[in-house]
Amino acid sequence: MEKIRNTSELELLAEHRIMNGYKEYWEESKAHYKREELKEIFKVSDRFIKKARMGKMNNELIELVKEKEEIIKRMKSGDSLVGEKDISLVQEKIFKKRKSMALYDTNTERNDLSIGEIKKYPIMELLPVGTQKIKTNDGYMIKCPFPEHSDNTASLSINTNKNLFKCFGCGAGGSNVDSIMNLEGIDAKKAIKYIAKII
Repeated sequence: MEKIRNTSELELLAEHRIMNGYKEYWEESKAHYKREELKEIFKVSDRFIKKARMGKMNNELIELVKEKEEIIKRMKSGDSLVGEKDISLVQEKIFKKRKSMALYDTNTERNDLSIGEIKKYPIMELLPVGTQKIKTNDGYMIKCPFPEHSDNTASLSINTNKNLFKCFGCGAGGSNVDSIMNLEGIDAKKAIKYIAKII
C-alpha cells in the first residue's frame, strides 16, 4: 500500500480522479491506497469540482447582469425594440442563477456583513418578479410568488424606497428576510445566510 506524502500529492491525485471518473478511479486505486486515504482524495476532488462549478455559475451570472445593464442602457437611449418585459425576463434568469448558487454552495458562510447591510439588499433582486410587473409611486406590484398563494393578479406590493413588501392577497409582508422565509419555507437565521451568500 502506498502512502500520500503531502498536500501537493493529494491534490494531484484528486485531479487525476476528476479526469478519470469516480468508478474507474476507485477500481484503479483501491489496491494502492488505504480506504481512509481514498476518502481524502475524493473529498479534495469534490472540493475542486464544486469550486469550478461555482466559478462557472458566477461567470454566467456576470454575463446576465451585463445583459440587463445593456437593456437598461438601450431603453434610456430611446431604443423601442427593448422594454420592461425584456428586463423582467433577464431578471428572472438572474434570480434563478443566484438561487441555484446559494443552494449549491451550502458550506460557505459570510461573516463580514451586518444584519443592516443584509436587509438593504433589494427585494426586487430576491423574488421571481416575472413579466407581470406594474410600476407604482413607491415601487412595483407583482404576482405573489409564495407557494401557499396562487395569485392570478399582481397582489404583492414592493416598496423599493423602504425595501419592504406586502401582499394584499395572502397577507404576507415585511423585509427581504421575510420574503425569503416565505419563498423558501425557512427560518430567519437560514434566510439571512441565504441572502448573505448572494450579495
